Amino acid sequence: DRLLTDGSYEISVLHPPPDKQYKEDNIASLVLRIDYRGKKSLMPGDIEPPGQNDMMTAADGGFDVIVAPHHGSKWGNSEEFINWADTKNVIISGGNQDIRLETYENYARFNIPVYHTSPNGAIQVIIDECGMKIVPKLNTGITEKEVPIIF
Repeated sequence: DRLLTDGSYEISVLHPPPDKQYKEDNIASLVLRIDYRGKKSLMPGDIEPPGQNDMMTAADGGFDVIVAPHHGSKWGNSEEFINWADTKNVIISGGNQDIRLETYENYARFNIPVYHTSPNGAIQVIIDECGMKIVPKLNTGITEKEVPIIF
């Protein structure tokens, strides 16, 4: 499914498929792809396997920025998912309890910067005629060029 817009952006539903029902809510999470000014974003909700596997089989990855599935849980952020997403940046939305070393290590293996809302506050993604930039509300003093993990 796709949301019809004025043409400046497109929102596509990647999951759940219309012909499949799941018994658990997280597995059936709504996953959106947003295309705007040539940049692709993924909003995966709390999706985790096996729903995540179905989505990866049915849709192409390749994103400029994603929100980490399920607040950065190890189930939703496997190396297989990270490889599929083929993202340039990841945002983890959650509190201190959602800081999981294993998730950071998985993204670090792919040299993907991680922005976490717990230490950084709100994370703003700005897409304009100049491109895309990610701006944490709180400045931690660390830049993505210095360290691939921002926390």
